[in-house]
Amino acid sequence: MPTPNDVIAQALKHVDYREGPNNDTVFNRRFGQIPGYPANGFGYPWCQSFQSIVFKDAGMRPNVDYPWTAACSVATQWFKSRGRFDRTPRVGDQALFGADGGSHVELVIAVFNGGRDIEVIGGNTSSGQSANGDGVYRKRYNNWASTTRIHGFGHPVYAEAGSGQTTPPVGASTKFKVAAGMTLLGIAAALGVPLSDLLAANPEIRNPDQITEGQVINVPQKPVQPTPRPMEKPTEKPSPQPAEKPTERPSGGSYTVRRGDTLDAIAQAHRVTLAALLKANAGRFPNPDRIEPGQKVTIPAGASPQPQAKPSTPKPAGRPATPPTTTKNGTYTVKKGDTLSGIAQAHHVELPALLAANAGRFPNPDLIFPGQRVFLPGRTGATAPPAKPKPPAAQRPASPAPVTPPTKQSEPTPGTTADSLLPLPLTHSQVSWEFTAEMRENAAIIRQEAHAVFGAGLGDRAAVIGVATAIQESGLKNLRYGDHDSLGLFQQRPSMGWGTVAQVTDPHYAARKFFTTMKELAPAKFGPNFLTKTPLYQVSHIVQLSGSPEAPAKYERAAAQLVAQLAKGDSQ
Repeated sequence: MPTPNDVIAQALKHVDYREGPNNDTVFNRRFGQIPGYPANGFGYPWCQSFQSIVFKDAGMRPNVDYPWTAACSVATQWFKSRGRFDRTPRVGDQALFGADGGSHVELVIAVFNGGRDIEVIGGNTSSGQSANGDGVYRKRYNNWASTTRIHGFGHPVYAEAGSGQTTPPVGASTKFKVAAGMTLLGIAAALGVPLSDLLAANPEIRNPDQITEGQVINVPQKPVQPTPRPMEKPTEKPSPQPAEKPTERPSGGSYTVRRGDTLDAIAQAHRVTLAALLKANAGRFPNPDRIEPGQKVTIPAGASPQPQAKPSTPKPAGRPATPPTTTKNGTYTVKKGDTLSGIAQAHHVELPALLAANAGRFPNPDLIFPGQRVFLPGRTGATAPPAKPKPPAAQRPASPAPVTPPTKQSEPTPGTTADSLLPLPLTHSQVSWEFTAEMRENAAIIRQEAHAVFGAGLGDRAAVIGVATAIQESGLKNLRYGDHDSLGLFQQRPSMGWGTVAQVTDPHYAARKFFTTMKELAPAKFGPNFLTKTPLYQVSHIVQLSGSPEAPAKYERAAAQLVAQLAKGDSQ
């Protein structure tokens, strides 16, 4: 029976294919006519017909193992009616886009970072974030839950564990050239080669997440047969404990995974290389970024028998790392290991109610940090603004009331210069920018809100980051249009919880939201001095989650020059 690798191999054959006039493609010709469309009934949107043909060519059974259809909505219902649809991506899945899964579809060929990032191949699409396009493209979505309109994932019926094939999808080449956006784990998944073998064949690679475009890596000619995991998973949340204890192997001992551990950290603590650790646990961790408390890790012989640092005590997944403590005003302070769903369970409230009570405060509910405050619904004294949650398909809460613009403009700081607002060496070649009166007015609002959030001391540096980001996102204009439903100075999306249309097109609200989100997320990632110690584009990206994260960096000097003029009271 076919495996995900068989389907991926078929899809890879068609990358760079381009459609003919009126959507006329070889895939539609093979799938069949649909009356009423151009090109004699063959000119219909072909993203799903491409998937149908690829699955069929891989040996899958139409309407038994996968939906044989040209309509994404039909495919979505096929998976849902069989209990094979959820929000957890797996290699070989169909990623279905749109509010109800009826707009677009792509094939998942790799999963990274615990399911947060995915690599796909799609037909009738483009190379970027847009679902529409002219051909078959291979691309990656970082943080797909917040940066795409993916409704969920359909799970086709693949071979059970033990029946997978060993043939790499792209052949057993001895060399592989890295393309933009790839990681070593993604390459291993696409080639069907264990990551441990790739690391062993490339000892110069110390961090599998840091490889560069154009880099040539060695690929073992005889890949080890991977241990495929069962593709059937229950829809309910699995237990954090593994279903079966890993077999102990004669070596340097074993280590039991605890909450917060990573394989890389375990390797460092036992003074072994990550490659050696993966080799000693061949096939036991298909995704090295995803290990669970309670799992056993075999330590290679000769390693230090005990880790240098004692990890934290394991706790059930999804619940706070320490017993929940609620303040008198009805808030909870996030601790390491917490999730919003776990906090909701611990306080006996529904997750939608918790999201509604924290409307707009968590643009990505899957990403919370220690120290953040969570308002608890129904608790006396809770100060969270009431809001109605989004429909389940959107999985995003409604937004808070608009921010009332400060009545007082930011005070001039005459001694400020452009150079004083550039605490770090510029990271990219700079592009000059001609500012109109409208742009200067918007920049003044951004500076005003930066001062409101960060104070006079750091407000101007924060304003440089905000202005550079707004130049990249909107040309420093309050746009009423954008990709999908992106709007305003920072192209914030109402469907992603940034606010209502009226709010995100209010420059004061948009700027305040940009800076409050930055202040909430950046310290945990970069430290308390992130405004002066972290490159501009990295700070901007943690808020924007942009498909081009480095783009604002080229406007850093132009932004600093404008903010310095505003600081001197010069608005011309």
